Amino acid sequence: KNPRHIHLDGTISNTTFWNGDIDWNAFEVRNPKEMTDETRACIESLSQVCNALSQIRAKEQSVEAIRAEFARRFDLPSLLDYVCLHHLIANCDGFSKNWQWFTYDGVKWFVAPYDLDYTFGNNVGGETISPADLTGVDNYWALYTEGPIYWIHVYFKSEIRERYCQLRRNNMIESWTVKALVHDWYDRVGEENYAKEWERWKDSKCIQEPQYAWCWKP
Repeated sequence: KNPRHIHLDGTISNTTFWNGDIDWNAFEVRNPKEMTDETRACIESLSQVCNALSQIRAKEQSVEAIRAEFARRFDLPSLLDYVCLHHLIANCDGFSKNWQWFTYDGVKWFVAPYDLDYTFGNNVGGETISPADLTGVDNYWALYTEGPIYWIHVYFKSEIRERYCQLRRNNMIESWTVKALVHDWYDRVGEENYAKEWERWKDSKCIQEPQYAWCWKP
C-alpha cells in the first residue's frame, strides 16, 4: 500500500517512456494496486530523468555531474549487473519490453531481467538458432540514444568493464557455471516430465530440431 513501492512491467522504451511522453497503455503498474497521484508523479519523474541528463550535458556541465545525477536516480549496481548479464547471454531483446523497473522510495530505480526468450542465439519461437555472439547486443546498443542503457553505456563504460572482470575472476561468468545452472534447472523438471509435455504438445516448436541461421553450426 506504500505509494512509493512501485513495480513497472511492460514496454518501457524510448518511444513509450524515456522521452518523457508516457504511453500509459504500454506498461502495467503492478504495484501499488491502486495508483495514487503520488505514485503517478514518481513514474512521471522517472520518465524525465534522461531529459534532465541531456539538459545537464547541454549546459556543458562536467561528466561527474551527469554521473552523479544518473546514480541518484538509478541503482548503479543493478544496472551494471543487468548490462553484464545481457552481454553474457547475448540477449538483444531486453532493453525495451523484457525488463521490469521498481523502486522503494519513488526516487531511485532498479532494473530486473524478464522473459529472456531471445538468449544464447535462440529466437523467440524456438525455430532457429543464430550465433550466440554480441553482434545483436552491440547493434541494439547503437539504437539507444535516450534511455538509461544509453547513458550507462556512455558514462559508465569503465564500471561495466570492471564489474564484468570481477564476475569473471569470481567464476560467475564461466561456461561451466552457466552449464551447471542450466542442468540444475533442467534436472529439477526431470526427463519423465519433459516426456509427458512432449507427448501432450507434439507440435510445439521448442521441442523440434532447430534450424541454424546464417549457415552457422555449433
